Amino acid sequence: MLHIWTLFLIRHPRPFTNRVVNENNLPTEESESIYIAIIGGGPKGFYALDRFINKIIHLNTEKRINIHWFNHTRDFAAGPNFQPHLPSYLIMNDCIAEISCWEDQNKPHILPKRLKLIDWINENKSGENEPKHGDFCSRELMGLYLMDALKNTLENIPNTMDIKLINANVIDIDVVEEKIKVTTSKKRLPYQYESTIICTGHSYANMEEENLLATDVSENIMYLPQAYPVELLDDIPSQVDVAIKGIGLTFMDAVLHLTEGRGGIFYKQDQEYRYLPSGYEPTIYPFSRRNLPMLPRNAFWEGNKYQLKIMTEDWVNSLKSRNGQLNFERDILPIYNLETQLAFYSHVHSTKELSDSENTRFYRFF
Repeated sequence: MLHIWTLFLIRHPRPFTNRVVNENNLPTEESESIYIAIIGGGPKGFYALDRFINKIIHLNTEKRINIHWFNHTRDFAAGPNFQPHLPSYLIMNDCIAEISCWEDQNKPHILPKRLKLIDWINENKSGENEPKHGDFCSRELMGLYLMDALKNTLENIPNTMDIKLINANVIDIDVVEEKIKVTTSKKRLPYQYESTIICTGHSYANMEEENLLATDVSENIMYLPQAYPVELLDDIPSQVDVAIKGIGLTFMDAVLHLTEGRGGIFYKQDQEYRYLPSGYEPTIYPFSRRNLPMLPRNAFWEGNKYQLKIMTEDWVNSLKSRNGQLNFERDILPIYNLETQLAFYSHVHSTKELSDSENTRFYRFF
């Protein structure tokens, strides 16, 4: 049975928020120390921190290393998409089988025990059910996994290293005499950083907003340039028309918050998925340039991969044996499309029990 693992099934790891400071509570600069800055406290920032720690411990240096890690919230390592207070219906797009916040289990590391997500869930779960490779988890739980990994890292750093988690919004960086100066929204910091890495992730700035606001827009129209945090969507009244540009991952988050987040219920009956509205939802109109939705990835992991049925080694050899040049649109693309459709429909609930030939007839009919 497929499980969606959420915060409610897991013991909350010990927090590390007591380590978080602001720019007004930093010590004075040490003249003989090396200072490094990491800007952006999400998964990318944690990856940069982890790799730097494990590289620096192999260097023969007597100087003290000070790492200043900046983030605009206190949820270091989680980032905006995996904060532990997100609604539990916002789900990861990958199954838990191979998700890990560690680069390589075989490389030397300060932590001898580095758990993949599936093993971390199994170790921290409060119930008797064991996680399966094909299960999914909520984004809030993924955030707790990342934060727990950071907590373990901070507890095992060498004595020659100091890491400050700084809850501050960096607005500018300058290079002054080959050193880097950082300015937050409150002050310019006195430290001279040897190196700075920017790990701010996705930018939600939208140039179209300026063009739209420059036009004559009716006061009855609400325009939201972004969907994050999803609480922004709470200002949308019920039973109004809502147009959403794009039908990718952000679209799915927005739709879930405007439906299940408002008391609607998705359920399964007679092998079909249905929806029971609460009456507080708007009417949603999706718009897309390609009209292709972003679908959840299939549950593939090592030992459970899709085996090619058409684009086999024999097929490749048949192409090699042809005289003359190959034409991609004529000789390869049609076969590629058939293989893709066969892979898709062999994993869709309503058609996965069909044979390959039955699946082929099914999607060629449509």
